[in-house]
Amino acid sequence: MTDGKQLEQYRTQTKDALLEEWFDHHHRRTVGISYKDATGVIPDFADAFRRWCDSSDLRKLICDDWDYCEKKKAWGPTAKFVSALADTIIAALGIDTPMAIPAAVLLVQHGFDVICQCDD
Repeated sequence: MTDGKQLEQYRTQTKDALLEEWFDHHHRRTVGISYKDATGVIPDFADAFRRWCDSSDLRKLICDDWDYCEKKKAWGPTAKFVSALADTIIAALGIDTPMAIPAAVLLVQHGFDVICQCDD
């Protein structure tokens, strides 16, 4: 289960800070070095996150299989909901916590959950 203290730190970050944090972990995982060390150019983090959601089958995993919309209605954007979502992402995609928690917070708190097309 995700660490509550770590989760709260991520929940207080801005969308831009979370996107950069997520991208740095994603880049290190796929390339082996920080994106800043690799290119020195800051990419469009939001676009990279959206593309990752599509390419990793995250939409199917959380929207369909995990029933994101129903769980969001029941739990709301609580720390428990974000933690459960992060744990689901970790288990399903095999990524580490520092990449999964920002992804979960971005989805729940910063509007990237539009991929699920919930009827709020």
